[in-house]
Amino acid sequence: MEEWHKKIVSHIGQKQEKKERECIQKMHPKVKMGAKNNIGDKADNYFECFRHMDLRYFKREEFDSPDKEGSGCQMDKDFLCRLDDARHIAGVPFKINSGFRTPEYNIDLEKRGYKVAKTSPHMKGLAVDIATPDSRTRYKVLTALMEVGFKRFGFGETFIHVDCDEEKSQDCIWHYY
Repeated sequence: MEEWHKKIVSHIGQKQEKKERECIQKMHPKVKMGAKNNIGDKADNYFECFRHMDLRYFKREEFDSPDKEGSGCQMDKDFLCRLDDARHIAGVPFKINSGFRTPEYNIDLEKRGYKVAKTSPHMKGLAVDIATPDSRTRYKVLTALMEVGFKRFGFGETFIHVDCDEEKSQDCIWHYY
């Protein structure tokens, strides 16, 4: 490719990327940072938040709080990398039931009768709930999570909660039923 052609292609690509960013920024205003190591540290908008992440198995919207599109950008990047590694080891899909939660959504869950912590690691971007429809899946998910170093687990009838909140007790398992 000629040098002049490369410059034109590069210029067109930059203009297109700028237009996409402007459009998405209008749709998704900047989100407040939750975790100290969240994806938003390197990018300040929804479009860019996963750009520097090399996740094999997850899409950014899987971690959004149901009441705030784009809030999944507040997930801790190290947590997500470990989760992605665990998914690879388990060899089964990880359906995320709950990722990041806004404080408002956490309160709403409590009002609807769910057991939630007032200082939930979900609100810091340090937790997810993974669907486990049967015992074999539950076993594969749990062993993979432990293999990559997670140490905090909560068990519901159809899900596993995992987090890496260092402000809470470590090496523990609890249940929600």
